[in-house]
Amino acid sequence: MSNLLLKEDDETMSFIAILKSRTVRESVIDKFNLLDYYNADNIEDVIKILEKNIHFAIDPEGTIRISSYISTGWFHAEDDEDYVKILSANISNYFAEKLDEVNKNLQSQEASFQRIFIEKRYRENIEELKNVENKLKIFQEENKMVSLSDQAAASIEIAATMKAQLLANEIELGVAKTLLHPTHPEIFRIKEETGQLIIKLNQMSFGSTLDTISDIDMFPAFSVVPDLGLKLGRLTRNVAIQNTLFSFLTQQYEESK
Repeated sequence: MSNLLLKEDDETMSFIAILKSRTVRESVIDKFNLLDYYNADNIEDVIKILEKNIHFAIDPEGTIRISSYISTGWFHAEDDEDYVKILSANISNYFAEKLDEVNKNLQSQEASFQRIFIEKRYRENIEELKNVENKLKIFQEENKMVSLSDQAAASIEIAATMKAQLLANEIELGVAKTLLHPTHPEIFRIKEETGQLIIKLNQMSFGSTLDTISDIDMFPAFSVVPDLGLKLGRLTRNVAIQNTLFSFLTQQYEESK
């Protein structure tokens, strides 16, 4: 019998699924040569035997208890019982070892997926930042406008922070969709949080209805200023947002590597 102490319910159920997987059971059969031990004709027969004799239970404190029951033949030598006890303990411990191995591989895959998503978005952001900086520079040179009000600057900072959170959700959702079932609660949570952020950003806009994150237009303070001031504000806002995203993505990209 072997015990594993776990914390979260979702994680616990994921570990149970790993323990019950065919991959892990085949590894156990191969490791302990159970095909010969049970004198079975094929691996399917041994898998059925394991299903009846290997049990996984979750204790109230979140511990997964692994129990394996290995029987001797009807007529057996006295030392066969000692052998079976050792074999049973070894099989339980090996299940725990395989769980750790598979879990580490899954974590490595998740980290790899996340790095790919972040790197792609990081490269895109570099180009977006160059583009908006050039547009702002050209506008300022043509119209000789360089400053914004304190109120508009504060709105820019808030919008940039919220946009960074939307980007973080975008990356998290991309990884989750790769690893989890579409109906998984974590995917629903990320989508719900993203929707609330878009609503908040919409409340900062001119009242237009948003269909996508890229449609966001903020700064109600600019709705009462001249057209040039509004254009300058939007351009400055775009540069600030892309700079915030660049700082966020740079940190995430370095960590993912």
